Amino acid sequence: MNTPTSLKAEGNAHHAAGAHDLAVAAYSQALALVDESTDEEDGLPGELPRLQLRATLLANRAAAHLAAGASLCAASLTRCIADCDACLALGLVDGHPLCAKATWRRRGAEALLELAVLRQAAEAQLEAGSWADALHSCDAALRSCDGRTAAPATLLRGAPVASLERLAGIALCKVGRIGPDPGADPVSAVTSPS
Repeated sequence: MNTPTSLKAEGNAHHAAGAHDLAVAAYSQALALVDESTDEEDGLPGELPRLQLRATLLANRAAAHLAAGASLCAASLTRCIADCDACLALGLVDGHPLCAKATWRRRGAEALLELAVLRQAAEAQLEAGSWADALHSCDAALRSCDGRTAAPATLLRGAPVASLERLAGIALCKVGRIGPDPGADPVSAVTSPS
């Protein structure tokens, strides 16, 4: 029989293996068991351990959503933010490690969600032939990666940045502004009068 703690361990194993969807499912099952359990046979006597386990499961599920959303999947990032908010709303004491984790993960998800919106805009602009606008959207997103201090820097590297750089390269090619000076500012090259 599955218990909340065994499902938590299962979720942790899936998350560590990179199977974030399976981790989310295990954490969700554990949360459902914690929510519907009223007796002490699940090994959780009293409200404090139940609250602690609920907060842990929400924080862990948020981490799995954040990892799944690192490729700028808006739905996963939105779920991460919701789980972080639910964890923080449980009323754990200030300074509790789960509050810090939920806050950190929420900031990361917000930063990635902002990038996802900018990438979607750039993709739509490229599709519509608004290449200079697409270049501006990519440039804004890349600048936010460089200048953001609220989000963990490790989240703002890798695949999200590579996909934005690829879109910016496509936009530059479409605009026709790739020239002999690779150090020139691509945005000013597009917006400056010739």
